[in-house]
Amino acid sequence: MKDAILDTLRTSRVRPKVPSYQTVSSNVSTFLADPASLDPAAAATRLRTSIQDALDSKGVIP
Repeated sequence: MKDAILDTLRTSRVRPKVPSYQTVSSNVSTFLADPASLDPAAAATRLRTSIQDALDSKGVIP
């Protein structure tokens, strides 16, 4: 486990400092939360739309 933690620390990056980051992060985790019932095509469409909306500042969490 030590090697996995060290690898994560070596390759990690700072989160982007943009207002839409939290919205995108929340949507990704919500849309992919239940992989057993996931429809990949529908999830991809929902993610694509929600990411574009976030980039366009539609529904951005303050």
